[in-house]
Amino acid sequence: MALDFPSSPSLNDFYVANGRRWQWNGTAWQRIPDPGAQGVQGVQGAQGFQGRQGAVGAQGAVGAQGDVGAQGAQGAVGAQGDAGAQGAVGAQGDAGIDAYGITYNFDSSTTAADPGTGDFRFSIDWTTGSPGSSYSAYVSETDNNSIGIGPLLDTLDDSSSTNKALVVLYKKDTPTVNAKFYVTGQTDNGSWRTLDIEYIDRDSWASISNGDEVFMTIAIIGDAGTVGAQGAQGAQGAQGFQGRQGAVGAQGAQGAVGAQGDAGDAGAQGAQGAAGAQGAQGAQGFQGVVGAQGANGVAPWNQDAVGLSTTTQIGVNTTGLAANTELVGIGNSFQGVYISNGMYIMDNKLTGNHYIGTAFNGLMAGPVDVQGSLTIDGVWVVV
Repeated sequence: MALDFPSSPSLNDFYVANGRRWQWNGTAWQRIPDPGAQGVQGVQGAQGFQGRQGAVGAQGAVGAQGDVGAQGAQGAVGAQGDAGAQGAVGAQGDAGIDAYGITYNFDSSTTAADPGTGDFRFSIDWTTGSPGSSYSAYVSETDNNSIGIGPLLDTLDDSSSTNKALVVLYKKDTPTVNAKFYVTGQTDNGSWRTLDIEYIDRDSWASISNGDEVFMTIAIIGDAGTVGAQGAQGAQGAQGFQGRQGAVGAQGAQGAVGAQGDAGDAGAQGAQGAAGAQGAQGAQGFQGVVGAQGANGVAPWNQDAVGLSTTTQIGVNTTGLAANTELVGIGNSFQGVYISNGMYIMDNKLTGNHYIGTAFNGLMAGPVDVQGSLTIDGVWVVV
């Protein structure tokens, strides 16, 4: 049998036909299923919690005593009642914190002062910060939606850990522009806070400008745990491989010249040199003119068994020699024994003025006490 639904129904109107019911939901007629057969009784549920005591109602007036009525028969189950009207929309709730965090306006100033309502600033240009360095941040206790967030900021230093909270600042709509830092303490200045922070990192922060909207997210770090017991000492590690020999270092700079050392002891007397070869005999000189007869004097020479000896002191005393001349046989005014063009001088005390010519080599046993003047043009060795 065709169904003849009413035209222009109102919301939640019912239509019954052929023992079935439909309800208008504002768009279409929706059939209401027939009640099913009575199901098996379920298991007794656990006793619910006792409800709170309701308020005492006002005292009602005492009614008249009615007659006791007869027990009525069980009535039939009534038809499903119409659905109630749609309830009114509830009042607007208080604004909550944005899903991305606390919203602020970034202030590029670095002055240590109240940043202003809804503003956030650092104590440095964040693009110049160094990881692990300590700085400050200055934040309003009111976000840029005029919501007070003082109680939330109070939790930033609740932890007993050195780093008490992790904070990330994102640029609105550009989360790849961010700044990260730890909060290590704070000072409440009334309407704004000074946060003690430790620099962690930044990403593309140079692209943010004064007045840009940012979101501040907070992750509270748990309290520091107690120090655990000292662990057992690990086993001795295997000896490492012998390292390669290092490269030869560059030669050092020339050291300064050392101080003059003390004079060494006199060396031992050298061995007697071999006698030189006999020189060739010179040519016969011209016969000199016979000199005048000299006066008879005391002869300075005597002849004895060992050769010639002098009866007086004899020597050569001169103030100078002509150019290119040398004394022959006598090299100077010393007393001594003369060997070829050298001499062995036996005195060790020289008095008066003495001279060693250029063709003579003198050898003398020291020490020698020179009490006059000694002129040396040849070689004089004292041992």
